[in-house]
Amino acid sequence: TADHAFLRQPTRLDAIRREDGGAAWSIDLGDPGQEGPTALAAPGLVVAADSRGRLIALDPAQGHELWRRRLDEPTVHRVLLWEYGLVAATASPATVRVLNPFDGTTVFQAADRHATGTPLVALDSRTRLCYAMGSTLGCYDGAAGHALWRDRVANFTAKRLWADGPVVVAHGSDHRGQEALECRRIATGGALWARSMARGETLQRLALDGDALYAVTRRAARTLARRLESSTGEVVWTRELATGEDFADWEPSAAALCLGVTATDERGEQQAQLAAIDKLTGAVRQIVPLGPGQLRSLSRVGDALYAVVEDRLFEQRARFGIAGIRPGEPPRFRIVRILATP
Repeated sequence: TADHAFLRQPTRLDAIRREDGGAAWSIDLGDPGQEGPTALAAPGLVVAADSRGRLIALDPAQGHELWRRRLDEPTVHRVLLWEYGLVAATASPATVRVLNPFDGTTVFQAADRHATGTPLVALDSRTRLCYAMGSTLGCYDGAAGHALWRDRVANFTAKRLWADGPVVVAHGSDHRGQEALECRRIATGGALWARSMARGETLQRLALDGDALYAVTRRAARTLARRLESSTGEVVWTRELATGEDFADWEPSAAALCLGVTATDERGEQQAQLAAIDKLTGAVRQIVPLGPGQLRSLSRVGDALYAVVEDRLFEQRARFGIAGIRPGEPPRFRIVRILATP
């Protein structure tokens, strides 16, 4: 929140004042030694899940308990606060709940006793909560306060989920064990298209952007970036990374698709670089060198793009068993700020 930061310890939740770093309050939340609970904060509310299957809502200013609710299983795998309620996902059985954040009462619940693993949830940019539990996909409209649809997808098990614009896309595996994508209309659940990947092909990244879906996949030594039409699944363009280029991360939210790669030259030297790909055509618009080392991550903050590069000299020292970094030696990581992003 604006006044406090919150630190989740194994058995308690601590509130730290932002102005001076002092302790504002602390509350005991559960027994140690079990799977770690989760906590989240928003203006006027802090919600924590303990190891006894309880959701506890607190006043962020004083730590006073507002309400508590016991769920069906001791481990709450995910909690997120949404404009239309508090979303909690549990796995035994697979259940997605939407709770009233003011009193903890349930306003929506979906469960699948045949599904295994933690349910998946994805919020679109409007009012809808999409979920996946095993082979079951569904959608709840928070503004309307009711379920829009629910359907079981034959020969498919979901592992990841995205929702934006008119579609919801689930990534999972088909009956042959190959990775696959399933695309549905977010408003009705109507099937738009399904696509099984090639044997041995794995999805690295996926993003929805209006009428387009962007994906990075890998098969053996080949890494491919693609644009697909989200309404049909038709491939618009495909770009393969060059030999010696290893995909590390991407940033798909700008006008260009920014791919972070580590390129290895004929001498074995590694160089981090950013490739800006035209979203409409797939053409490379710009290559931005980021210096020696391995690119580890990309993230956008405001108008700037930040790249984290791991120092290759550190890797050489570690290879020879030299522990730690001596004074005067280069740091292990460096952050590169890119202002004029494509």
